Amino acid sequence: MSVHGRKAVLGPLSTITAARVPRVAGKVDGVKALLDSDDHLYLKWDKTKYAYGYHVYYKKHDDKDYIKLCGTKKTKIPLDALTEDVYYDLLVYGVSKEGTVKYVSNTPSKLLTLNPKRDLDKVLAGSVRTTGFVGRRREIYTT
Repeated sequence: MSVHGRKAVLGPLSTITAARVPRVAGKVDGVKALLDSDDHLYLKWDKTKYAYGYHVYYKKHDDKDYIKLCGTKKTKIPLDALTEDVYYDLLVYGVSKEGTVKYVSNTPSKLLTLNPKRDLDKVLAGSVRTTGFVGRRREIYTT
Protein backbone atom coordinates (compact mmCIF):
# COMPACT_ATOMS: atom_id res chain seq x y z
CA MET A 1 0.00 0.00 0.00
CA SER A 2 1.43 3.38 -0.90
CA VAL A 3 0.21 6.90 -0.63
CA HIS A 4 -0.05 8.93 -3.84
CA GLY A 5 -1.11 12.41 -3.04
CA ARG A 6 -4.08 11.94 -0.73
CA LYS A 7 -5.29 8.65 -2.18
CA ALA A 8 -4.32 5.29 -0.82
CA VAL A 9 -3.32 3.02 -3.69
CA LEU A 10 -3.13 -0.75 -3.40
CA GLY A 11 -0.84 -2.39 -5.90
CA PRO A 12 0.01 -5.97 -6.75
CA LEU A 13 2.27 -7.72 -4.29
CA SER A 14 5.80 -8.00 -5.55
CA THR A 15 7.57 -11.29 -5.41
CA ILE A 16 10.44 -11.39 -2.98
CA THR A 17 13.35 -13.58 -3.92
CA ALA A 18 16.38 -14.41 -1.89
CA ALA A 19 19.48 -13.52 -3.87
CA ARG A 20 22.65 -15.39 -3.10
CA VAL A 21 25.60 -13.11 -2.74
CA PRO A 22 28.68 -15.00 -3.87
CA ARG A 23 31.59 -15.37 -1.50
CA VAL A 24 34.54 -14.22 -3.53
CA ALA A 25 37.99 -15.54 -2.66
CA GLY A 26 40.29 -12.99 -1.09
CA LYS A 27 43.86 -12.01 -1.82
CA VAL A 28 46.30 -14.89 -2.20
CA ASP A 29 49.18 -14.61 0.29
CA GLY A 30 52.50 -16.35 0.74
CA VAL A 31 53.46 -16.59 -2.94
CA LYS A 32 57.05 -17.83 -3.29
CA ALA A 33 59.33 -19.84 -5.54
CA LEU A 34 60.72 -23.04 -4.01
CA LEU A 35 62.48 -26.24 -5.01
CA ASP A 36 60.98 -29.70 -5.05
CA SER A 37 62.99 -32.83 -4.21
CA ASP A 38 64.23 -33.10 -7.83
CA ASP A 39 65.59 -29.52 -7.82
CA HIS A 40 62.79 -28.20 -10.04
CA LEU A 41 61.54 -24.70 -9.39
CA TYR A 42 57.87 -24.39 -8.49
CA LEU A 43 55.47 -21.68 -7.33
CA LYS A 44 53.73 -22.14 -3.98
CA TRP A 45 51.17 -20.06 -2.06
CA ASP A 46 48.93 -20.26 1.00
CA LYS A 47 45.39 -21.57 0.80
CA THR A 48 42.85 -18.74 0.58
CA LYS A 49 39.47 -18.60 2.32
CA TYR A 50 36.54 -19.34 -0.03
CA ALA A 51 38.90 -20.30 -2.87
CA TYR A 52 37.66 -23.12 -5.08
CA GLY A 53 40.80 -22.85 -7.20
CA TYR A 54 43.45 -20.45 -8.46
CA HIS A 55 44.45 -18.77 -11.72
CA VAL A 56 48.14 -18.08 -12.28
CA TYR A 57 49.10 -15.33 -14.73
CA TYR A 58 52.54 -14.41 -16.04
CA LYS A 59 54.17 -11.92 -18.35
CA LYS A 60 57.70 -11.21 -19.41
CA HIS A 61 59.01 -8.39 -17.26
CA ASP A 62 59.09 -5.88 -20.15
CA ASP A 63 55.68 -6.84 -21.63
CA LYS A 64 52.46 -5.18 -20.54
CA ASP A 65 49.86 -7.95 -20.99
CA TYR A 66 49.51 -10.95 -18.70
CA ILE A 67 48.90 -14.46 -20.04
CA LYS A 68 47.11 -17.19 -18.09
CA LEU A 69 49.67 -19.85 -17.20
CA CYS A 70 47.15 -22.24 -15.65
CA GLY A 71 44.06 -22.76 -13.57
CA THR A 72 44.45 -25.20 -10.69
CA LYS A 73 42.85 -26.41 -7.48
CA LYS A 74 46.28 -27.01 -5.93
CA THR A 75 48.43 -24.49 -4.06
CA LYS A 76 51.61 -25.19 -6.01
CA ILE A 77 52.57 -25.52 -9.66
CA PRO A 78 55.82 -26.36 -11.47
CA LEU A 79 57.53 -23.58 -13.40
CA ASP A 80 59.14 -25.85 -16.01
CA ALA A 81 57.24 -24.12 -18.85
CA LEU A 82 59.05 -20.81 -18.31
CA THR A 83 62.17 -20.08 -20.35
CA GLU A 84 65.45 -19.74 -18.49
CA ASP A 85 67.27 -16.37 -18.37
CA VAL A 86 64.06 -14.38 -18.88
CA TYR A 87 62.54 -12.29 -16.10
CA TYR A 88 58.86 -12.97 -15.44
CA ASP A 89 56.20 -11.27 -13.34
CA LEU A 90 53.75 -13.72 -11.76
CA LEU A 91 50.34 -13.10 -10.14
CA VAL A 92 47.96 -15.55 -8.49
CA TYR A 93 44.21 -14.91 -8.22
CA GLY A 94 41.74 -16.80 -6.03
CA VAL A 95 38.69 -18.28 -7.76
CA SER A 96 35.45 -19.03 -5.91
CA LYS A 97 32.45 -20.95 -7.16
CA GLU A 98 28.73 -20.47 -6.50
CA GLY A 99 26.67 -23.14 -8.21
CA THR A 100 28.05 -23.38 -11.75
CA VAL A 101 29.41 -19.82 -11.87
CA LYS A 102 33.05 -19.08 -11.09
CA TYR A 103 34.15 -15.73 -9.67
CA VAL A 104 37.74 -14.53 -9.97
CA SER A 105 38.96 -12.30 -7.16
CA ASN A 106 39.71 -8.74 -8.20
CA THR A 107 42.67 -8.59 -5.79
CA PRO A 108 45.79 -10.39 -7.06
CA SER A 109 48.59 -11.75 -4.94
CA LYS A 110 51.72 -9.73 -4.32
CA LEU A 111 53.72 -9.49 -7.55
CA LEU A 112 56.54 -12.02 -7.76
CA THR A 113 59.32 -11.28 -10.25
CA LEU A 114 61.67 -14.14 -11.01
CA ASN A 115 64.17 -15.50 -13.47
CA PRO A 116 63.92 -19.32 -13.50
CA LYS A 117 67.64 -19.93 -14.05
CA ARG A 118 68.97 -17.31 -11.63
CA ASP A 119 66.42 -18.01 -8.93
CA LEU A 120 67.04 -21.77 -9.16
CA ASP A 121 70.76 -21.11 -8.67
CA LYS A 122 70.03 -18.81 -5.69
CA VAL A 123 67.75 -21.32 -4.03
CA LEU A 124 70.25 -24.13 -4.60
CA ALA A 125 73.14 -22.05 -3.25
CA GLY A 126 71.20 -20.96 -0.18
CA SER A 127 69.65 -24.30 0.66
CA VAL A 128 70.93 -26.62 3.34
CA ARG A 129 71.15 -30.17 2.14
CA THR A 130 71.05 -33.19 4.35
CA THR A 131 71.23 -36.81 3.33
CA GLY A 132 69.58 -39.79 4.92
CA PHE A 133 68.57 -43.34 4.21
CA VAL A 134 65.04 -44.63 3.76
CA GLY A 135 65.35 -48.38 3.66
CA ARG A 136 68.17 -48.97 1.17
CA ARG A 137 67.62 -45.70 -0.71
CA ARG A 138 69.71 -42.63 -0.05
CA GLU A 139 67.63 -39.46 -0.19
CA ILE A 140 68.66 -35.81 -0.29
CA TYR A 141 66.51 -33.32 1.59
CA THR A 142 66.47 -29.61 0.78
CA THR A 143 65.36 -27.31 3.56
